[in-house]
Amino acid sequence: MIDLVVVGFEDEYTAFEMRAALARLEKEYLIDMEDVAVVTRNKQGKIKLNQASNVNSAGAVGGGFWGMLIGLLFLNPVLGAAIGCGTEALTDRLSEIGLTKGFVEELGRTLRPETSALFVLMRRATPR
Repeated sequence: MIDLVVVGFEDEYTAFEMRAALARLEKEYLIDMEDVAVVTRNKQGKIKLNQASNVNSAGAVGGGFWGMLIGLLFLNPVLGAAIGCGTEALTDRLSEIGLTKGFVEELGRTLRPETSALFVLMRRATPR
């Protein structure tokens, strides 16, 4: 089961520090995160989304590899890679894996100016 955890902070910087601490915990195999994002709202009220990874580009690279491999079987690896990249990017976009930009920005509009929030999709956590 995947849990969504959202934590708000009274400044624009603590959410980034918490994201870095969670990354260290993930390297120690104490947590397993699906996705993580930080939303900040500056003094003027402008919302900025900071996602740690781009799921779509990672999927396109994997799709390109498999497409190229299949293309080698049919003697056209370049065409196979292009089809693989496009197919993988399209399926990732349609399945909306992880935190969607629209959802995170919508909740970010509820933040007060000069604050931030950390969004974490967590697969598993191991207590110490």
